[in-house]
Parts: sequence; structure tokens; C-alpha cells
Amino acid sequence: MGDQSTEQVVIVGGGISGLSTAYYLLQHAQKSGCRVHCTVLEAAATFGGKIKTERVGNSLIEGGPESFVTRKPWAYELCRELGLADRLLAADDTGRNYVLHHGTPEPVPTRPQGFLKTPLLSWPGKLRAAREWWLPARTSTEDESLGNLVRRRFGDEVLENLVGPAVGSIYLSDVDHLSTLVSFDRFLKLEQTHGSLLKGMLAMQKAARQAKKATGKGEAVAAPSTKPPPFVTLPNGLGEWVETLIQRLREMGCQLRTQADVTQIEPRPAGGYQLHLGHAETVQADVVVLAVPAFAMAHLIAAHDAASADQLRAVRYVSVATVIFAFPRDAVTKPFDGFGVVVPEREGLAVLACEVMSNKWPARSPQDMVLLRAFLGGHRNEGIVAQPNEVLIPQAQHALTGMFGLQGQPIWSRVYRWQPGNPQYPVGHLAALAQTEARLQRTLPHVFLTGAGMRGLGLPDCVRQARDTAAQVSAALLHINKPVLEVQT
Repeated sequence: MGDQSTEQVVIVGGGISGLSTAYYLLQHAQKSGCRVHCTVLEAAATFGGKIKTERVGNSLIEGGPESFVTRKPWAYELCRELGLADRLLAADDTGRNYVLHHGTPEPVPTRPQGFLKTPLLSWPGKLRAAREWWLPARTSTEDESLGNLVRRRFGDEVLENLVGPAVGSIYLSDVDHLSTLVSFDRFLKLEQTHGSLLKGMLAMQKAARQAKKATGKGEAVAAPSTKPPPFVTLPNGLGEWVETLIQRLREMGCQLRTQADVTQIEPRPAGGYQLHLGHAETVQADVVVLAVPAFAMAHLIAAHDAASADQLRAVRYVSVATVIFAFPRDAVTKPFDGFGVVVPEREGLAVLACEVMSNKWPARSPQDMVLLRAFLGGHRNEGIVAQPNEVLIPQAQHALTGMFGLQGQPIWSRVYRWQPGNPQYPVGHLAALAQTEARLQRTLPHVFLTGAGMRGLGLPDCVRQARDTAAQVSAALLHINKPVLEVQT
């Protein structure tokens, strides 16, 4: 068996999806006895995709995601495997989330008494939402838009005043065109399991209260057996996660290359592929994994599978800008104890939402400083993302000044543009994707798709997809050319 050749797996894209796929693939190889050489090609100058951790003076900031949820366990489990479990930090659990209402941040109700008192809903709106408890569950399991789900269960006001602004600030999308099955399937499951979303959410809250006893705010998640808090990050930001993953991959023998832009995938007559890079360079592969945005996938496969490329192009992306401000604490004249504020479209402001990072992660900035992170763009106003900083920063500052009573100018500000930003999953996306992947395995055998544009854009969803893709690649390797493979030495 010693003369068996080594299979070449090339992963295109070095964000968290591509890096995680490489990690899980090499784990499979070690366990199954496969000889696999894995290469990750990233077009940018750095790995990590939208994870962008930086230090500005004495502050730690994130230009992209700043934490991940543990309700979806896959990112947390990967951190544990990488030896980072005892470094994970929980967000301060005293903070609340707010919705801007006629220029004033109002807390999102989480208890029945708060729901009754909130000005975010009229009394007719509250009565309509309360009816959800008794409404029969939907029997169909077909996909529907999140907007349709919320409207039929709770009515228009809950959608327009609560759910729409919150979801729009995260997914940057119009909830009336957003697939429920991709990112909100738990709502469908709650409805099917409990007959009501309210009943299901109350059951979840009860379980969460019991779990809180195991952890303290801002403390390390000490034991793997302890249920983790809802949101976690690392002391040095999510960049620490990426750096640890890269180090582990190098130890496992993975080749990692930046500034390696793949421009073409060419099938080889004898099987496998030749990947064309810039400067007339080529890379050989038996298996290819595309861990890039859906439109980039479409570009690479279009010459060989036009129908699949068209379906991938149907996944639209919207752009977003993140603007971070540092203000002296005494410049904030309206005290605010929350994590952030989402902004309904009716408020007429440029920002979609603002996070108060110095409340959520107090240790990341000096005590006499307030860190604010605003989001602009999305489906409401993509054009603003392309505006120069001289336009973007004042618009963001104007909106935050009204929310928090800011006085004077910031100590510093930073702008991060994500063009493209988030994928938008249309209703029926998962069914269309299944057709695409089935067709692709006929037209381009052993080319696999993974990443945020496929089955969920959150970090845990990306890790889950990476793990599943690695398992599929491992199964495919067992059927390429030879029945017995060995671990590369």
C-alpha cells in the first residue's frame, strides 16, 4: 500500500468556511487512513474572510462579526477542539436590546408585563399578537418567507416594529423575501412541536434561565460539560480563532496560500481538475471545494454548467458598511445600558442598527471610553456603502447623536466596507440548491460547494456546512482511482 498516490484536494476560499473544511477533511483523513494533500487558496492578502479584528490604541475592535451564538453549537465545538474552550468569554448578560421608536430607544419586551407596557406596539397590535397562543399550527412543511410566518402568527405590527428591524439589521434583507427554512427553521419547529411560537419561546426561556446558573458574566467558559452562555468570543477577538485554526492546519500539513486568485477551473481528460491562477500558474486537484460567495462559484463553473451557474447567481448579495466610533464616556449625555439599538425604516435614519460594544465587551476599551458600532446599507440603501468616508461617517454620527445625546467629535472612527456583504436567501432556496448540487456532481464530479451563500451565513452555520462538506469529500476520495488509501507521512 505504500505506493498509493496522494489525493490532491484544493479548497478555494480562505474564510472560516474554507479553513474549517480543510480542518475537518484532514481529521477525516487521519482517522480513515487516507493519503490527502490539502491546499487552501485565498485571493485576499489575509485569511479569515469577514472576520476582521484590529487594535486601535487601547481598544480591540471587530470590523465584521464580533461573537457567535452557542445555541447553534458547531463554532463552539470547533473552538473546543482547537483548545480554546477555556479562553471563550461570555458577553455581559445584563445588557438589553432596544428598538428606536420616535427617536428614543425602547427596550425589546422579553416578559409578559414588558409586552403589555411597551410603546412599540399599539393595543390592537398587542391583542393581535396575543392571539398567537391559540392559533392552529401550520400543517405544511414547505418554505415560506419570514415575513409571512410572523404576519400569520403575530400580525403586521410585530413584524414591522420588532422582527423586521431586528432581522434586517443582521441579515440586511427584506423579511418578506427571506427564506425561513435557511436561517429560521427553529421557528417552524417550535410551531410544529408546541403548536405556538409563544409557547415554544417560553419553554426556551425557562431552559435558558436554568442554564444561566452555570456561568457568570464576562467569565471564561470553564468546563466542556457546562452549557455555554448565549454569545461568546475570545479575549483577542475572533481573529484569535482564525490564527489558531491556521496554526493547527499547518501542523496537519495543509498548504495555505494567500493572494492566490483562482480564475478558471478546467477538467482534466483523465479526471480531476486544473485550476488556473494569475500569472499563468496552475494547480492540480482531484477534488475541488468552492468556499467563496455564490456569484464567484457561478463564475468558476459557468463554462461547464450554465444552469447551475444561473441558480447560484440567483443568490443576491447586499453590501454593508460598519462604522466604529470611540467617544469619551462623558460625551454620552443619554445613559444607555443596552447592547444595541435596531432602527426601523420609518425612523428615516441612515443606520440599520448600532451596537454599544463597550457595554457588551467592557474589557475591550478603556473605562472612560464608549465604543459604538453602526451598520449602514443593506437592502434599504446599498448605495450609501459606496459613499466616501466624508459622507458615510457624518451620516452615521448624526443618527447616533440623536440616540445617545452625543456631544463633540469622536476620538477616532473606523470604516469597514463589505462589498458584497450578506447573501439573501429567497423562498425555496434550499430546494434549488439541492438541484444545483445534484446537477453539479454530474457535470463537474468531485466539485463541492460550501459557505455562507449556501445554507446559513452565521459563523456556526458556516462551520456546520464545512464539517458536512468535509465528510462528503472524504466519502468521494474513497472512490477515486483506488480502493485503499493511506495517511500521508
